[in-house]
Amino acid sequence: MRDGKGPGVRARRQERVAKMVWGTLFLVMGVLFTLHDMRRINLGQPRNELAAENAVDGDEKTRWGSAFRDKQWLMVDLDASVPLSKVRLSWENAYAKDYELQISNDGLLWNTVRRVKESSGGVEEQEVGQTARYVRVLGIHRSTPYGISLYELQVFDSDGQLISQGKRATASSVEDQVIFALWFRFWPLLLVASGLPLLLVPRNGGAQEVLTPAAADVATTLGADLHRRDALWAAALQTAIARRSGDSGAVQKHWYTAMEVLSEHSVDLMSLLPLGELWVAAARGSPPP
Repeated sequence: MRDGKGPGVRARRQERVAKMVWGTLFLVMGVLFTLHDMRRINLGQPRNELAAENAVDGDEKTRWGSAFRDKQWLMVDLDASVPLSKVRLSWENAYAKDYELQISNDGLLWNTVRRVKESSGGVEEQEVGQTARYVRVLGIHRSTPYGISLYELQVFDSDGQLISQGKRATASSVEDQVIFALWFRFWPLLLVASGLPLLLVPRNGGAQEVLTPAAADVATTLGADLHRRDALWAAALQTAIARRSGDSGAVQKHWYTAMEVLSEHSVDLMSLLPLGELWVAAARGSPPP
């Protein structure tokens, strides 16, 4: 049965709902990502392999890497004000050509104890001879188009003992190793947003759909009268069974059947799970291109 509104009206309603859903999603996620970058909130991003703590872990194989811009810094908190003798910097190839070595007792007011210009990288030692709790390396200019990177930031007290290893380190930025990593982490929101307009404004106005030839073929195979969406579930289930049993021929058959059913059926929230199984089959290269 028709709902009296016509396909054109429903299409326009779906378009308006889609714009509202996607607009709201991008606005909210944009605000959250901005607050995350400002360190006001933590969205639980997986540990970055170039995180600040790598520069104080005592491992010369790990490192901190900044974003690809000048004036980036790395700071270590020594937990208490300590008389300092020197600071040793072990640079990666992407070192700071010009930088400042700074100290502070409160983490707010900084005193520059060394200004270095035209550094050649490698391992450098800078004398301090003052008391401080915080030590910071501020990279003014980069030596490469990349960021600045340190294998180790080592701080020594007046007795020559290393006191920075394992302490809390923070940085102005960390190189992003995966573009749109946070979007990948919140992929269920994208699926919900893609299905919500069709769920709120179904293509057929909520009426039961008539089986098409592809869906009817699956229904005949299973010996039941199936709705299109149920036929998609059935085809996905058969694809999963064939994939797990290693029957590539059956995988191809049921995968193509599912694609036919999918071409005849609007994607909505209830079809996301069977689509997931079809995506797995496609990603593993079971069906031919």
